[in-house]
Amino acid sequence: MKLTAIREIKSNPAKVIREAKAGDVVVTSRGKPVAIMKAISPEELEDYVLVNYDNFKELMKEADREFLSFLQGKKIRAKTADVLLKEAKRELGSRKGYIPAKG
Repeated sequence: MKLTAIREIKSNPAKVIREAKAGDVVVTSRGKPVAIMKAISPEELEDYVLVNYDNFKELMKEADREFLSFLQGKKIRAKTADVLLKEAKRELGSRKGYIPAKG
């Protein structure tokens, strides 16, 4: 664990981020701890958000509803990833010289 002042983050952010990737960095202001910088993976971020933000799932559902409403307003049919993949394989398979992968 390393200590660093806020002014160090302002003057050399890349260095502090490298340090955080190596281990936790306690950020201080006027000698007192105010935050901890910690390296985080995309999976850890997802877990953090789900644990710490109770309304996150509801916000995502609301965003999905708004997006589907937008698509319906534009008369665009929402497709699942599976449907899009099948269409792409069919399109690529119809081209001469293309050998589709198994699976």
